Amino acid sequence: AVNAAVNSAMPTINFSNTGGAIDSCSISPSLPAGLNLNTSNCSISGTPTATQSATNYTVTATNVAGVDGATLNLTIEPALPLQPLNDTGIEFGGNYSSGNNSTCIGETIGEQDCSHGRDANTSLVKVGAGVAGFDFTKLNSSGNTLPAGASSWSCVKDNNTGLIWEVKTDTSQGNDLHSKNDEYNWYSTNSSNNGGANGQDDDDGNICTGYNSSNSSTYCNTQAFVARVNAAGLCGATDWRLPDINELLSIVDFGSYNPTIDTNYFPNTEAEFYWSSSPVNDTSDNAWSLTFIYGYDESRERNKKESIRLVRDSQ
Repeated sequence: AVNAAVNSAMPTINFSNTGGAIDSCSISPSLPAGLNLNTSNCSISGTPTATQSATNYTVTATNVAGVDGATLNLTIEPALPLQPLNDTGIEFGGNYSSGNNSTCIGETIGEQDCSHGRDANTSLVKVGAGVAGFDFTKLNSSGNTLPAGASSWSCVKDNNTGLIWEVKTDTSQGNDLHSKNDEYNWYSTNSSNNGGANGQDDDDGNICTGYNSSNSSTYCNTQAFVARVNAAGLCGATDWRLPDINELLSIVDFGSYNPTIDTNYFPNTEAEFYWSSSPVNDTSDNAWSLTFIYGYDESRERNKKESIRLVRDSQ
């Protein structure tokens, strides 16, 4: 069986042939709009333009030796949703053979990052504000919009991706649920997406706010923290979660350093590793984490103590 999606190019379907050169091919019933049969070799390719439930097709090949056929079961699913992407935040240009300019000038500048994307769009209209092509809005503790100049806020909405992010507080470890200094081990009992292992629920003990060794709901692990934030209703919401690694990467500003993030909207960001929900494919001992020192991701052992920044989808 083959599954394809509307408006997405389908990988070419080829059929094995051991009976000599093919003279002609036919198919029944007719292929969906956007797909084509190569009548010389019986391959099928193209980009479907409409959905279709599972349908059996018979492909018939003819040559001097006779006629042979094959059956194909094909389903065309709805178009895959396209997720908006943030740009890199790089607005400076590099020189040959070394050095950078503070603006987008330099060697073969048209081929450099600063010349492309949202960061280079001088006509970009933003809902909120932010460095380069980033577009953020501050939210109060109830989830309501605040002006860009607000001095206190609890969450940030990314107006490009639609994601809403937790904002950390400048408090010492153990003194606030959202303290920038609290740390956590990676832990998830959801077997559908934990990569085959739960991780560590209580490896480092008292490294976060409210820890009680006799109460597992207070443990300093990613799953327990998500539950506590949802119970508290941060910014009026109860559907907070650990971001996947690509979502974390979406707020990295590669035009800054230590931390690589717009600190006008994400203050109190520690220049260290932050956990994602993404397990590592080749080892169940690790999960993906991202450092906001340089903005790169890394496979890390789940018993390490690291920071967290939660996310939710906007409604």
